[in-house]
Amino acid sequence: MAHRFLREHDIAANLDFPPDLGFEEFVSMVEAGACGQLYGLWELESRAFLGLAGLHRQGRRPGWCRILYALVPMARGHGFAHEAAAKLLEVAFHWTEAEGVTAAIHNDNAPSRAVALRLGMKRLTDLDLPGLEIYGQTYGEWRLGQDKGARAS
Repeated sequence: MAHRFLREHDIAANLDFPPDLGFEEFVSMVEAGACGQLYGLWELESRAFLGLAGLHRQGRRPGWCRILYALVPMARGHGFAHEAAAKLLEVAFHWTEAEGVTAAIHNDNAPSRAVALRLGMKRLTDLDLPGLEIYGQTYGEWRLGQDKGARAS
């Protein structure tokens, strides 16, 4: 089921996961729940499917979560990734009480890098993997950004 869904919606090619992990292994992880809960994203007015987003616990940094999101091609460039990632940060810090959140971004994925930076995440070069840049943010950094945003409103 997940295999067909991911293929039909061109999701697998757009998810950021370690390059040594193949599509079949990724699908197996999704079906086994190893990627945490993935949620579908839909545009409210048109009800068009936009992609998937979710959180999973970090093994490399206990107490941290990793955000995942992938958009179908027609949904890119409209702010949906930023909106989804911002909500994932809020969920991670308020509901799961994570100490921090990371995002693994392919080296050539400038739009996702821009989303991470706009959200206040910083590059964590000590965690980079071949082909992936890791960005992260602690709860304190996120909270400071929320406070600044509230004052600017």
